[in-house]
Amino acid sequence: SIDEMPRVKGADDNAHDYLEMEFGGRSGIFDLYGYVDVFNLATKDNQDKSIENGAPDKMFMKFAPRMSLDAVTGKDLSFGPVQELYVATLIEWDGT
Repeated sequence: SIDEMPRVKGADDNAHDYLEMEFGGRSGIFDLYGYVDVFNLATKDNQDKSIENGAPDKMFMKFAPRMSLDAVTGKDLSFGPVQELYVATLIEWDGT
């Protein structure tokens, strides 16, 4: 993380650690990208991340599936600098 300092053993700070898994790929007409973050794996629950209703979130997920219109129609729909057209969406989830 940017601007984070190393932790001093025994110091009481709001440092956090997390695990991030990123994934992506394409299969047929579908193109998928996303990642999952799990916060505070080895530390207490106090953190500087999102806190809602007094309980810190332990997980954040972003999932961005797209569907290629070129692959669906079987035609090259490119024009100018645009190489491929997609129907796209973004799903974000955070929770404990």
